[in-house]
Amino acid sequence: MASGKDDYLVENLIELGYITQEQVTPIQEEAESSEKGVMEMLIDRGIVSPVEMTTAKAAHFGAEVVSLAGLQLEDDVISTIPRHIAKRYRVVPVYKHGNQIAIALSDPSDLDTIDSLHHLLKAELDLKVATEEDIDAALNKYYGAADDEVGQMIQDITEGEVEIG
Repeated sequence: MASGKDDYLVENLIELGYITQEQVTPIQEEAESSEKGVMEMLIDRGIVSPVEMTTAKAAHFGAEVVSLAGLQLEDDVISTIPRHIAKRYRVVPVYKHGNQIAIALSDPSDLDTIDSLHHLLKAELDLKVATEEDIDAALNKYYGAADDEVGQMIQDITEGEVEIG
């Protein structure tokens, strides 16, 4: 199903030495007859770690991998991306320099998100790649956990719908 878009990742994982074609071939065949993508199956079976996957994605786009857990992000950096945008697009600002904001996201191939952020933030973006777990943890740490659902819904309605235009 999702095998087409995963092809570059498989090639990068092999090039980086994380997996061999022999390991991938049976998974690719199995993925064709199931609803799961090749990458999902490689991670589920522990053949590839989330960090290795993230590294392969980053390598493809010439982006740097960041470990958000090891960073202490400043308030003025966090404030460059409003909470509703950070949560909606699942991105974390890493640093800012002039009109450039370095952002961490899990999927550097998501050009729609990158384009939207470019317009919303009116800044040059320096893309960094982080694991989804790392981004979730950083979003909760810096923007608050999702336990405030009613407040979040009100915020999404008031801020979220307006910005699309």
